[in-house]
Amino acid sequence: GDRSYSKERIEVFGGGCTAVLEDFRRLELVRNGHKEVVRSRWRQDKGHRAEWEAFAASVNRGSGSVIQIEEMVCATLATLRIDKAVASGERLEVDTAEFIEACRRSSIHNSSLNE
Repeated sequence: GDRSYSKERIEVFGGGCTAVLEDFRRLELVRNGHKEVVRSRWRQDKGHRAEWEAFAASVNRGSGSVIQIEEMVCATLATLRIDKAVASGERLEVDTAEFIEACRRSSIHNSSLNE
């Protein structure tokens, strides 16, 4: 696209509200016909520095992943469900706990078959 246009734009619609985030600097919120615009006074922050700092602190402490496995599974399931929902036109649920439990049961079942 044109360099003068924002590189990153996120639009969210839900619960009777609309939110548009442009370049992580300008946030437009619209609800009940009322629009509010919030502009960042600081430089653009996409969270990269904080992400690396959290990762380094986690490694130094030996405390494991900064992002919980359930959150990673949920994000992956949601991404896969979006594709299926768009193709089918259905509204699909994302039940992370049920998915993880089914994987555990399957893993236990498969390991007992290999013994």
